[in-house]
Amino acid sequence: GDTVNTAARMESSGARSKIQCSQTTADSLVEAGKEHWLKARSELVEAKGKGRMQTFWIEPREHQASHVSSAPSAEVAALFDEKTQRLVDWNTDVLARLIRQVVALRNVSIKGKKKSFKPSVSKIEFQCDLSKSNGTALDEVREIIELPEFDHSLASKQEDPDSINLGQDILGELREYIVNIASMYHNNPFHNFEHASHVTMSVVKLLSRIVAPDEVYSDAGVKDSHKLASSLHDHTYGITSDPLTQFACVFSALIHDVDHSGVPNAQLVKERTHIASFYKGKSVAEQNSVDIA
Repeated sequence: GDTVNTAARMESSGARSKIQCSQTTADSLVEAGKEHWLKARSELVEAKGKGRMQTFWIEPREHQASHVSSAPSAEVAALFDEKTQRLVDWNTDVLARLIRQVVALRNVSIKGKKKSFKPSVSKIEFQCDLSKSNGTALDEVREIIELPEFDHSLASKQEDPDSINLGQDILGELREYIVNIASMYHNNPFHNFEHASHVTMSVVKLLSRIVAPDEVYSDAGVKDSHKLASSLHDHTYGITSDPLTQFACVFSALIHDVDHSGVPNAQLVKERTHIASFYKGKSVAEQNSVDIA
């Protein structure tokens, strides 16, 4: 029938060492996120009983990696829909709150000095050429990370993080970074910026269910608060009393799928893509996300 007729026309109009497909197959490839594989033929194919039809050459190749836009973040953010704008604002607020907690702990840690720690913006021009790198993100993974020991004297004297003013420069730079991260998420059915924000929300919720040692000191009814706070620190591997670790957890959730092409790692390796070769076929998409972020 129609399928045999179409296949026969494409066979007779094909070219050596080339793969030709119909519009229907091309549409399926687009839905699978492989539109970059397609190249429309310049000439139409004549099919008996159907007239002239558009066909495509299939040229499997790697999707181009994302890059940070050179446009100002305000211009990039203006292209986001209302939901994405809200997610950018929410992620900014969450990370800013954790930064305030980090600053509060540093302030009490350097008590006795003339000046407290004051956050400041440091512009660092950094360019990373992966082709010249000798290692990958996975090479930096460590089985054990030592977290700071619990100091009950510091926890009991820590100031209220909400009272710390980060300043508009820092908040502006933080939001600019998150806007860039959001812009590097592709419009995939699943691995997109909304998904990343949902994972971030889950991490924040899980962290909020852990009783922090500083909360123990605010409860006048708790006996032997020093011992209890230290115990909580040990049982949660130090997460409860180290805001920098909490920041790392939330930050990791936010950037975990940056530049994800929507294609599983196994398929990237099977297709022998450049990115799979660079990361030696291990945690391909994940390592790329870390490097991009």
